[in-house]
Amino acid sequence: NYGNPYTGKLTVRQKDYSRLKNHMSTYTPNNHENYWGQLYKTMATKDGPSLDLIFNMFQEIHASKKLNQMEFAEMVVSCIQDIPYSFVFQDACLAPESYEDSSIKNILEDCPDCCIGNIPFGIQNPVSFIANLKGDCDTRTVLIYTILSQFDYDVAIANSDFYRHSIVGLNIPATGKQKKHRGKTYTLWETTSKYFKIGTLSPSQEDTTHWNIVLTSK
Repeated sequence: NYGNPYTGKLTVRQKDYSRLKNHMSTYTPNNHENYWGQLYKTMATKDGPSLDLIFNMFQEIHASKKLNQMEFAEMVVSCIQDIPYSFVFQDACLAPESYEDSSIKNILEDCPDCCIGNIPFGIQNPVSFIANLKGDCDTRTVLIYTILSQFDYDVAIANSDFYRHSIVGLNIPATGKQKKHRGKTYTLWETTSKYFKIGTLSPSQEDTTHWNIVLTSK
């Protein structure tokens, strides 16, 4: 991260993985207008206590490297950005040629294992993501949201139906692409690719009118 190496183990307990891997299969969405926000909040609340080994690892790095607020956030987000992208589908994964979307087809042709299927709502809960390291956009944003919430950040998840994507936002002094929500300003952050800095989005997804804050920690 900016030339600074950080090392730690992304670990969850086997018993916690076994207990939580299917917990979203019993989740029933209510008629609340914020469908995704409520789903993400359920995951973060349920999985959070079982990510204590992750929290402790990041806290040890925080203390040993004497990181400030932004440096710590950059360390956490760049760690998750570094995990290779995988599709998480509600239905079964198919052969690459079965998809009309060229972006899906191209990724699966190069990496047939970069897909996990039959996952409720098409998103892995944080504990399962750490266990198998297969995560798409909102699988990552929920994990980052859960981690940074633990460290008292004002963190948000922003979704776009137009772009069919999910990113995070931080209410922190920063510049770049931002979204206002309930009187606060969240600087947006891409989490699915390496080297994206806070406030910088892909040129094909940077129109902030298409982004909506669906969940905040504060």
